[in-house]
Amino acid sequence: MKILQFSINWLSDPIKKVLGNTGWLISDKLVRLAVGLFVAAWVARYLGPDQYGILNFSIALVAIFGVLSNFGLERLIVRNIVQSPSVRDELLGSAFILRSVAGFIVLSFSILVIMIIRPEDYYSHLMVTIIAAGSIFQSFDVIEYYFKSQIEAMYSVIAKSIAFILINIFKVILILSDAELYMFAWAFFGEILLGALGLLSAYRIYGNNIKRWKFKFSMIKELMSEGWMLALASIASLVYMKIDQIMIGQLVNNIEVGIYSAAVKLSEVVYVIPWVIVQSVAPVITKAYQQNSGNYNLRLQKLFNIITLTSLVIILPTTFLSGLIIEIIFGDQYSSSASILSIHIWTVMLIGWTLTTNLIVITEKVVKFILIYTIIGAASNILLNYILIPPYKGNGAVIASLISHLLSATVTISFFSQTRRIALMQLKSIIRFYDVKPE
Repeated sequence: MKILQFSINWLSDPIKKVLGNTGWLISDKLVRLAVGLFVAAWVARYLGPDQYGILNFSIALVAIFGVLSNFGLERLIVRNIVQSPSVRDELLGSAFILRSVAGFIVLSFSILVIMIIRPEDYYSHLMVTIIAAGSIFQSFDVIEYYFKSQIEAMYSVIAKSIAFILINIFKVILILSDAELYMFAWAFFGEILLGALGLLSAYRIYGNNIKRWKFKFSMIKELMSEGWMLALASIASLVYMKIDQIMIGQLVNNIEVGIYSAAVKLSEVVYVIPWVIVQSVAPVITKAYQQNSGNYNLRLQKLFNIITLTSLVIILPTTFLSGLIIEIIFGDQYSSSASILSIHIWTVMLIGWTLTTNLIVITEKVVKFILIYTIIGAASNILLNYILIPPYKGNGAVIASLISHLLSATVTISFFSQTRRIALMQLKSIIRFYDVKPE
């Protein structure tokens, strides 16, 4: 009840719009959590650890380069449209061109890298090519950024949820028809394509038209001048979230990737909870900072508190029941995933802290710190993975992941005067996580 009261009283004016937006985001993530986890578990059981490992290896490789197509634009566009609504068409048009060009670069880089690291594995070449092709159509995600800036999540949620549900039905058909592995790569591509078409339709229904978008080179330069740091930070962030699966595949084998991926999948599904909380209040935090509200820091502290409280409610039972959870969801062939899950689930709280920290430094326009702490996290994760994976396999990778997340989320920012108070807020949230009452 305290969390509900906190949400109702704290979020913003007009409250109904914010609560409605939050409801749509939560509904979307709950559907993805329930349907996505069920189908993912079925896919994992059908493919087995070896083929499931190949699929996740390919997705992880593309994801690291795929973040280039975002170029840090989501946060910048949401912030800039909130602050200057009149430049909407220039922002969206310029961002669309930037993301389209980046999408082709991602496709080329992904193919080149997989051919270098696995020169004789032609099946992996096919998998990566199909999955990476979706990066081109992710340029239409700029429409989703617009809806976020307007606190109108309903439109983008419906558009992408339809694509998500249709593709999961398709995955079930693939399983029942005894389909080959590469067809699941086509499913990944299909979800992105259908999502893009859905966003286009939603944008028109909302009363807009992409024909009004304008390309301005000066706008692209402006976005790139601030976005390059966010892009590098996003790459570093994806590195220490996905490089473990790639390094396990290269240093051990595909089966171990499958075992590790099953555990990580469960943690990543839960990541949607802190994400929903932070995304829902992002426009509100931005406005509070602009208005020089005296409650700005107090609200940030309470946001950290609720992130910590929500995370602990998830983490503690999962840690002790990981074996049972893995057996029920993935089956006996993934039993080795239990020990990995019991450790990896602790990253949920650290991810929540990082999302909140990102929101703060972007709002306060000190984005260079995102680049600093994510690069340190990525570098430490690669080093620790290289040391720990050969002797301990998946368990070594999950320990490396937890340490690198802690270094990135808390330790690094405590060294800088401009961000030290954020680290103190994180620590206070452990001591006073129950304090979520509205001010």
